[in-house]
Amino acid sequence: MEIVISKKVDCRWMYTPLAVVHLYFAFRELRAGEVVELLINNEESHADVLSWSRMTGNPVLRTREKDDYTVLFVQKTN
Repeated sequence: MEIVISKKVDCRWMYTPLAVVHLYFAFRELRAGEVVELLINNEESHADVLSWSRMTGNPVLRTREKDDYTVLFVQKTN
């Protein structure tokens, strides 16, 4: 399945929970069905985003590990 990215948010080197805050504000600009590519580089942010995804119903479509960071593809559903 090919994922079409609507917005890219780079949260590498940010302390937790700033990745979730930036993701929230990115979602405010998107319509349902659009996808954010979120770059993070710490386990705490990863756990925060997964928790936020479960609580809000906005699924993480795919996770991709790079050399020193993780890319999460999160879809806005509502």
